[in-house]
Amino acid sequence: MKLIKIIKLNYYLIKNIIMKQYVEENTNLLPYEISGDYESPNLIVFLHGYPDSIKLWDKLYINHERSNLILRISYPNYDKRCHEPWGRNFTDMISSIKYTIDYVKNKRKYEVFVVSHDWGAYLTYLFDKTYPKYIKGGITMDIGYQMPQKPYTLLSILLYQVYLAVAFLLPRPIGDALTKRFINYVAAETGYKQTNFDEINASMNYFYYYMFRIGFYQVLFFVSFFLFSNTTLFYYVLVAFLIWKAYYFKSSFPLYKYKPSFPLAFIYGRNKPFMFHSEKMLKYLSVTAKCESVGVDTGHYVMINNEDMINKMIKSRVEDMEDNNKSEGAELD
Repeated sequence: MKLIKIIKLNYYLIKNIIMKQYVEENTNLLPYEISGDYESPNLIVFLHGYPDSIKLWDKLYINHERSNLILRISYPNYDKRCHEPWGRNFTDMISSIKYTIDYVKNKRKYEVFVVSHDWGAYLTYLFDKTYPKYIKGGITMDIGYQMPQKPYTLLSILLYQVYLAVAFLLPRPIGDALTKRFINYVAAETGYKQTNFDEINASMNYFYYYMFRIGFYQVLFFVSFFLFSNTTLFYYVLVAFLIWKAYYFKSSFPLYKYKPSFPLAFIYGRNKPFMFHSEKMLKYLSVTAKCESVGVDTGHYVMINNEDMINKMIKSRVEDMEDNNKSEGAELD
């Protein structure tokens, strides 16, 4: 048995080595690293956020390799194995995440558990909305699926995200300088410096661009309309547009009316200038079976100094997922 395990482990090591060439040939596959117990019924998928790398999970995933298969996924321009000038929009990214997971599963049956942070959390929600019930359990960190409604908070989020989106569109040396300036500011505020700091650049900012791409076109339209039309008419059109947008925006938001289809634990940092979730979301999780929210006394990077707590939560929730799967199987029998 040990010999068979060694042979299979070498197979996965070789598979990781040839990943670089395969990613270049297959545009759907995302950069990834795999480790752990390939005979386990559980596949734990880690999705990092901006502007991090797979290394974000180094103090978490190693604690679960003995009894789970571990898949850490990254994205174009966040990993040297995959560079795409325009990155991928959200539809393509969700499709690529599923393709990568299915490629690693290789038609074997695994229960998928997701651990994600920042944009990785947002992608988790979009994935779940697109493929309900595919994820059997998960932990998302610091980005909720419902944003707070306070005007100051929404404006603060809008400003820095548009800043990064604009940096993505500017000539690369300028965009890179603006991006590094923002990351330096965040590092000074949070006390956390990314392990991949020297590799951070504006090409990573495409998530922000695709989030606001429609908004860019609307701004261009109104600037042009203002310059080449009667000023009074412009204001009438602008007011009509804003009224329409107020009704339309919620229903056009990708996560409008979304509710997780899997048992979700949401961990957020309390020590931030503003939150990335709503109280309504926390209330929903508190009254929903097998869901919970946990606030910790940290900033955005909730895993810093909370590794033990998060590792225990991962272990406990993966075990619960296994028990649920067994009980469902018994009911079918």
